[in-house]
Amino acid sequence: MNLTDNMLSSARDNTDYNFFPLWRTFPSIITLFALCLGLHSIKLTSHNKWEASVISIIGAAFLDGIDGRIARLLGCSSVFGAQLDSLADFLNFGVAPALLIYFIFLTKIKVFGWSMVTVFVICMAIRLARFNTNITYGNNKDGWRCNFFYGIPAPAAAVLIMLPVILSFKELEYSEIFIKQNYVLAHVAFVSVLTVSHLPTFSLKKIKIHKCFISPLLLCFGIAAISLIVKPWIAIPVFSVLYIVSIPFSMVYYYVQYKKEKNFN
Repeated sequence: MNLTDNMLSSARDNTDYNFFPLWRTFPSIITLFALCLGLHSIKLTSHNKWEASVISIIGAAFLDGIDGRIARLLGCSSVFGAQLDSLADFLNFGVAPALLIYFIFLTKIKVFGWSMVTVFVICMAIRLARFNTNITYGNNKDGWRCNFFYGIPAPAAAVLIMLPVILSFKELEYSEIFIKQNYVLAHVAFVSVLTVSHLPTFSLKKIKIHKCFISPLLLCFGIAAISLIVKPWIAIPVFSVLYIVSIPFSMVYYYVQYKKEKNFN
């Protein structure tokens, strides 16, 4: 290869390096949309638009659930995307719901109420930092462990901590007893502990089911979607309670799998 050919090859390499396929940015664009929803939720909270604020956070949770899957589908997962996603999660599922809870229920107890929601935000930051560390240093779970989260994921924590807000919309009878300040404080503490804990909880990302269960499962998802559209402020608390009830089962299943692995080795 002569000098001219080397120069042309170097130019082509530099040209390829300087350009980046636009479609590879789609997952990050979705993450930024979710971040905008989280910021919008804070604005709505400041204007006492509680329902719209909750909807914005749930919308951010939906986008958070699809951006990573789209990245894996397109084969463009990256450390940058994962870090951006965690930063968005901190605002969307840590700061935004904490401010919502505080301004609706806890302003009258001032320092103690603010301290409690701050604890939740700190727990969310610790969880996300732990997640980022696993990505950076390659400590990803393999085998049967990939079917579990350690602690509850950030979107689930945001929905759970907003339960008193959703119950305050008075769709459920006798919901008033669950939205008193003492109950709200206990609830925030409970969700904070779950968020930062190492309790194994089910992850739906890689769970496999038998083919015969696909149709009933799709039917259940259809019913769930209809209930969320028709009566969202009833459906969300019901699904949240079911999720909390599933945690003991996930712990038992994790322990069984761990014992099998230990006995096998």
